[in-house]
Amino acid sequence: MRPFKMKLSWKTNDQSQENFDKPNITFNKPFRWACCCFCRPEMYGINHEEEKQFGRILDEWSICNPNFNIYDQNNIYKYKISGNCCQCGLICPNCACSETKFFIYEANAAETPSNAVGNITRRVKDCLKSMISDADQFDIYFPKNATAYEKLMIIGNTLMIDYTYFEEENQDDF
Repeated sequence: MRPFKMKLSWKTNDQSQENFDKPNITFNKPFRWACCCFCRPEMYGINHEEEKQFGRILDEWSICNPNFNIYDQNNIYKYKISGNCCQCGLICPNCACSETKFFIYEANAAETPSNAVGNITRRVKDCLKSMISDADQFDIYFPKNATAYEKLMIIGNTLMIDYTYFEEENQDDF
């Protein structure tokens, strides 16, 4: 899996234009040569205003289903994000006729849809959008009790899902 780094910046009323170029949040996914259960890909969320890591995502090894574990800034396991491998969108990523769902579970909860506390859904594109753009759209339903950092890590996990399962290998990094 290729490495990537995404920088998110925003401007508040008290910032000058010079500070706008400095990212507030970075999602950093270093290169890992993953093989089965060895050396699984990870991604880190870093808050540059406080100069601290606020979370980590581990792409957990699984025989079929994609599974991701989200940890908080204290490396405490908070959420598991899991998708079924038998979805049309995962079997044929270019297929725009079917939604692809990843369920969000509390840490160590049984993975049944009734236990889900949220989900990430890759939306269906209509034919015209499919012909003129390869952009994907995702809906995220956050767990009710998620903190701001946990929500950021779920957004980061959505980017990791998109990059891992739905982007073509020959595209430039963003």
